[in-house]
Order: sequence, then C-alpha cells, then structure tokens
Amino acid sequence: MRCIFFKVLNVLFFSSLFLGFVSCGEDDGSVKNGGDGEDTTKKVVDYSKHDIYVSLYYKDLNKENGNYIAAYWHKDSIKVLSDPEYDAYAYSMFVDGDDVYVGGVSNNAAVYWKNGEEIPLPQGTAVSSIYVRNGRVYACGHYGSLLGDIPMCWVDGSPIELSGGRRANSIFVDEDDNIYVAGFGLTQDYDDIVYYWQGKESNISKNAFMIGGTKVNNKNNPTSANGISATSDGSSFIVCGVETDNNARKFIAKQWINRRGHSLTLGENGTEARAAFVENGVFYVAGKEARKACYWKSTLKEDKMTVKDAVINPLSDGKVDTHASSIFVKDGVVYVVGYEAGDVKNKPLLWREKQNINFIDSDAMNLDITTSGIFVAKEK
Repeated sequence: MRCIFFKVLNVLFFSSLFLGFVSCGEDDGSVKNGGDGEDTTKKVVDYSKHDIYVSLYYKDLNKENGNYIAAYWHKDSIKVLSDPEYDAYAYSMFVDGDDVYVGGVSNNAAVYWKNGEEIPLPQGTAVSSIYVRNGRVYACGHYGSLLGDIPMCWVDGSPIELSGGRRANSIFVDEDDNIYVAGFGLTQDYDDIVYYWQGKESNISKNAFMIGGTKVNNKNNPTSANGISATSDGSSFIVCGVETDNNARKFIAKQWINRRGHSLTLGENGTEARAAFVENGVFYVAGKEARKACYWKSTLKEDKMTVKDAVINPLSDGKVDTHASSIFVKDGVVYVVGYEAGDVKNKPLLWREKQNINFIDSDAMNLDITTSGIFVAKEK
C-alpha cells in the first residue's frame, strides 16, 4: 500500500447557502419517518449540522493529455487521492467517524483510499461501491479475466468471488452484518439480467438471485441493477436499475422492493435509476428521466411488497442532459449529487431538497468533473 499526500484545490463555495434551516414534514401525501400515516409534525433541521462529502474524478483541461484524477470534495475544497501519472477514478465513498473511505480504480486496479492512503484489493479491476459497518470495510466491484468479468466482494481486503453475474455495482450491510450486493449478469440468450447477492460473509458467494424484466412475446426484457439498499434491520431491501424494452426501443427506470418490480417511468431514451437509499421505511431512488435529473420517493403498503406511491421529484428542467449519480437522506433532508453532461466537459451539481447548490465552480478552473457518490455525516 502507498500513501498519496493530499493536494487540496480551493474551490468556489457558497457557504451561506449551506447554512440555515429547513422545515420538513410538509404535506406531500407521503408517509414520513416510517410511520403508518401522514406525519404533519413540522421538524426543523439545521443544515449547518450536515457535513457533506462527495466522491468524484476529474481531468484538468489546462493540461494537454492529462490523466483523470480520483478525488473527493469536502468543506469547500477538492482532496486529491491519486497519482497524476496514471488514470484513477473515485466511484463511491463512506465516512465512519473520523475516517474517510473512497472506493475506485487506480492504474487499472481495484483500490480504496482510507484517509488518503491508497489500499489495493486483490483480484480486482475496479471498486464500484464501498460500505463500512462496525469498523469493517466492505466493497464490491469486478475482476476482468480472460473469460470475462467476474463480480467481486471484499471484506477487510479478503476477496470473495460472487457466483453468476458479470458486475457487482452496489453494496449495503445491515445491522446484523448481512451483506447485499446488486449488479447484473447474462441470460442464456446473452441478455442482461439483474443479479443480486444476499448473505453473510461466509455464504454470500453462493447466494445469487436473478430478477428478469417484463415478459414480452414469451421473452423477458433485459434488466440491470445499479444500486441497492435496505432497512437497517434488513426487513426490506430495494434494488434499482434499468429495464430495456426491446420492442419499443426504450429504457425504463425501475425499482424492485423485496423482489417485486415497479416501473418508475414509462420508458424514454436516456432514462436510468442509478442509486438507492432507505431512511425510516421510505425508499429513495436517484436517476434521470430522459434529460432531467430526478429522484423518486416511495412508501409501501402493509404487505411490504406493494408500492403505495412513487413520487417523482425533478431536479433539472431538461434543457441540458443532466444526471443524478447518488443520493443520501439525513434527518429527512434529501441530498442528491450529479452532473451536467457536456460535449467537452461535465459540470458537477449538488441538490438539497430539490434546490441546486453551486458547490464547485469547474468552469473557473477549467476542470471536467464527474461526481459519483455522496455521504452526509453529522457535523462534529
């Protein structure tokens, strides 16, 4: 392992927009705080108590033939993680107490960084997602072999090859140390199909499950999963991803809660469901509908299978192609990170309660920035 000392880039940061208060629990017709009915109690949340971290990778367009740099943003600055001599990407992040973890790729190898120290993972090409529970570090990703991609999971650096599938894209660990991993594999017809793995460290490698798409003309539509999350006690879990309607040639953003599928869109080009989060029995999915970044908020009926409602919350107007990369909910306040896709460079975006916050002025620095993950901790 090797330590890359932080290089800090100062960025334009509007701190005044982060300070203040929000009144949660407004009457939007949805169940709040995991209750059985509508919560009309107003809860005031102090934004200044929320400490925001965003994983990202960028390229300095001022440098000819420059490499991508893995980094994360915190408190008005970009913390550089990787060596500029080769490409590196940060795909996910987690904060545990005073420790900051970022998972990604460095020089074509799976790595994660802990407080800036680069830690390589065996049998890995990329880390897609990272999670920390009780001091143990869980990660998932894949290994590119000569026979094709192999989905991988790592627990404190020990590799676990996941059966079936091709990619492992997202990981979650509940309070009983049950591991949930979502990704995709191939059917016998070589179509994509959702794979998820669920179990303990000792048996998750064999506990693989598949979820097919809607059956059309005696054939299921292809599916793939990008995100997974669960309630802290593991009583319910959500997988989100995309179903491809081959007949209509459209993409359908979709969520599966406790294996039951629910379409979030009717189907449009560019549509996706990218990340999932659960807080107090409410299920959130971040993604995009056509060119609009958005997130969906869902609650369940008493059977814990049927979606009571799935409310879409647009984050952009669709004038430019905008992506929502990741979502985090803290004290009922919804944070989404994403980017505006450009022909030459991507522009980072951050939303809190559907309001856009300018947190990095990438134009001023001439940086091509793609955001990938978000974590919101309690301000110490």
